[in-house]
Amino acid sequence: ALCICNCAHFYAVCSLFSYGGIMSADMGWAVDRDHAGNIAGFLQSANVLGRIPTSFIWGCFAERWGLRAGLAMAMSSLMVGGLIFGFCVDATGAVAVRFVFFGMGNG
Repeated sequence: ALCICNCAHFYAVCSLFSYGGIMSADMGWAVDRDHAGNIAGFLQSANVLGRIPTSFIWGCFAERWGLRAGLAMAMSSLMVGGLIFGFCVDATGAVAVRFVFFGMGNG
């Protein structure tokens, strides 16, 4: 089960690398395809930046309630964030979803 969770986590976080630039250009978030990499970079950076303020909190959570509860909460955050990210139509909302659900909810 832990291996499946790790694979799902890796896919949810890193799959954006393969389609982020093209998605940014196609959704109209970037001026053209040459600038789409900037938006794709913001999307992935939001994920990492969201982990900074909450990593300590998630460590305390796992210590108090257990690793299994922490893993369940993180996977739930990835699931909800993935669904919401799929329905985002603007770049600001997409970055916010990546920050909150993929970053803060996954510290």
